[in-house]
Order: sequence, then structure tokens, then C-alpha cells
Amino acid sequence: MNDNDIHLIVCGLPSESVVTAVQQAGLDWYLEPVAENLDQLSWFLTSDTPLIRGGAHNVLVIGEQAGPPSEIARWLLALAGAPAKDLTIVLLSDVSHPDLLAAAATLPAGRISLLPQGNDATEWVRVLTDALPGAPAGQVVTVLSGKSGVGTSSVALTVAAYVAIAGRLDRDRGPPRVCLVDFNLPVPALTAFTQSRDGLPLDLVTTPDTATVMRRGYDLVLIDTHPPHPDGENRQQPLIDAASQLLVVTDTTRTAARSTAALLQTLTRTHVFPLESVGLVWNRIHPGIDPPVAEFAALPGLRQLQHLPDTGPKHTTAINSGDLVRILWDSPDWAARIHLLAEALLGPNRVQPITPDVARLLPHLHRDGRPRTSFRLRRNPFTGRYRVR
Repeated sequence: MNDNDIHLIVCGLPSESVVTAVQQAGLDWYLEPVAENLDQLSWFLTSDTPLIRGGAHNVLVIGEQAGPPSEIARWLLALAGAPAKDLTIVLLSDVSHPDLLAAAATLPAGRISLLPQGNDATEWVRVLTDALPGAPAGQVVTVLSGKSGVGTSSVALTVAAYVAIAGRLDRDRGPPRVCLVDFNLPVPALTAFTQSRDGLPLDLVTTPDTATVMRRGYDLVLIDTHPPHPDGENRQQPLIDAASQLLVVTDTTRTAARSTAALLQTLTRTHVFPLESVGLVWNRIHPGIDPPVAEFAALPGLRQLQHLPDTGPKHTTAINSGDLVRILWDSPDWAARIHLLAEALLGPNRVQPITPDVARLLPHLHRDGRPRTSFRLRRNPFTGRYRVR
């Protein structure tokens, strides 16, 4: 069910406040004509040319000004017979009228949501999605690090771009909807990284209003955030709580690995985030230099999701040109590992190789990006013995 398949039907509220609230909350639902009262709502629904046609799922919001409480109660009882997959009922009322309470009590559990009317529509619009049954639950991935400068923004951007370009869902839903949130407040790099990239098929949000993002029905949301600092933990807490997975990025320096290990211990101890939902990404792997994995000995259940190679001047050139996404084409080694990282987040066969070079490289890589070692057996024609070469 896409956002545009959800129709919002409102009765008993000023249309101007409803339109403003829907826009401020970032809802992409289709807003049907707002009815002033129940009589007008009935006419909108039953006229020869109905003004309200409805969608795949309908959210009906009835305010206490829609009519007498007994009439509102009659509507609620009549609408309760509609399947929950087709209709969500929301009643806005500050008054505990006996007729309304009796009507609500006779409805099946969870069939109606009771919300305070309030002075404006903004607050109740913000919580409507919580009442929706079967709304698509996308992946929310927060990307963070224990030390600045290790490449969290590069990882978040390239994974989001790769999924947006090469991702595939089931045939009925089409390409995935991807959102990238720039919450790296001290150094908001994502805007600079994409300033020369036109037509990137994802939404880049540069405001920390993550609550608005979460209710837009994205298939994948990646949140780029900053390393923790004394006054930043409270700001990061909602991002961690909202995440279905965490990607923790570090480079191969021992100081970065040590800071990252300390961050992971804090996450699993203080934030009580399950370690099985945390993935470690090694960035800027140089040939012949092994990552300091001993720093993570106290976290035996940690998954090392990916080993990303150092792309050297290609990375610098892409950043300076304001188009970091081009690294996916300029460096197939990097793109192939981003492909594997996207599959680790979304599941197998959810992305397709972005270029033929990526498709050629994938069989030669382990799932964590380390190259597969190929051996060949050679037989000595004189001794008849085999040896590995």
C-alpha cells in the first residue's frame, strides 16, 4: 500500500486547518473534500456524482463539531462493519459524552482511535499513521561512528543511492522509495556531496525532523549522524530508537577502532540496542593492512558486515566535484561492496548490479567484501604429485 493509496476523509473541522496540518506533517495521503458536518459528508458520499470516492485504504476523522453526539455514535456503529483493511476510524473529542462512549465501547477492540480534539489539527495528523493496519514497514538504518572523519556520510550516501538506482521490490510496488536524512549537525556533508548531482532518485532531507520522514512510507531510510559528544547523546537517542538496524563505520586506524568499540558497548549497555541488529563497516581498507579486529574482542556477537576499499584520489575527485555518487561508476571495487552491504540490509536479490563490472566482481567477493582466494592444483608430470599454486 503506497501513501497515495491512502485517502484522508475529514468531517467536522475547518478545511483550512486540515490542509495546513497535513502539509506540515508531511503526509502524502490523498485529501478528500473536507465536510463541515455529517449531513454534508453523507451528501459527498451518496450524490449522483460522489465528491468522495475513497482509495485502497481510507482514514475517516470525525471531529466533535460534526454533529450531535448521538448522530456521531450512529455513524461510528454503522462504519464499524467495514473491514479494517479498508477503513481506519478516528474520533476527535474532548468531551466524554455517554452516547459516544457507549458507541466506542461496542466496537471491536482497536477498531477506533480516540484522540483529543485540541486547538488545531497538527497534533492529531501527526499520530494518524499509528492507527493504520498493515502499513508498509520500511528499513530505518542509522549510520554512526565513534570518531569523526571515518566516512559515515560516504557510506550512507552511496548505499542510499545504490538502492534507489538498482533496488527492486516486488512487481506490484515498483522501484523502492529511499530517503537520506542528514543529521550530521556539526558537519552536514551530504548536501555538498550531492550539489552537482541532478535527478538522483531519492529524497535528501536536511532537517532533523525525523518524525516527519518516518511517516512517508519509505522502503529505506538512512540517517547520517555525527559521532557522540557530551551534549549530543540526547539528540541521537531518538535516531537510535527509530532504527531497525545500526551501521557503525570505522576506518583501520587503532584510535578509530577503539572509539567505535567504546560506542558499541555504550549502545548495547545504555541504549539496550540488540547487538544482532548492529553491523560494523570497515572503511578505507588498504591492501596488506589488516583491520585491528582485536579491539572488538569484548563484542563476540558483532557482525562485520563489510570491508570497503580505499578509493584514494577517485574519492577526493568525486567529493570536490560535488558528486560523490559517481564513485559507484568510477570505482567498481567500491560499488560491488556497497551492493553487498545493501543486500545485507535489505535481503538477498533486493538489488541488482549497477554496472557489468560490478556483476563481474561479485562472484569473487565474500559477503563481507573480502576477496575470495582462488587456488589451482598443479600436477607435477615427473613425480605425479599435486601442489597448490
